Amino acid sequence: MKAKFAIHPLQIDIINEAFRPNEKEIQFAQGLVAAFEEAMKQGKAAISYENKMCDVPVYKRMVNLLKRAGLR
Repeated sequence: MKAKFAIHPLQIDIINEAFRPNEKEIQFAQGLVAAFEEAMKQGKAAISYENKMCDVPVYKRMVNLLKRAGLR
């Protein structure tokens, strides 16, 4: 889910908190993005990170996660 509708201004902080990535997600994304960017310098388009196959769509999703967290 990427969006939520608020009917009252007091709901905004609650909604923002619900959509903010947690620390575990942020750490995973930071590590994956760093590893993937290093791999791209070597001409690779996919990597294995923490026993997970990661390609360009996964990389882009993690970059977007970091943007939502205000880290990019």
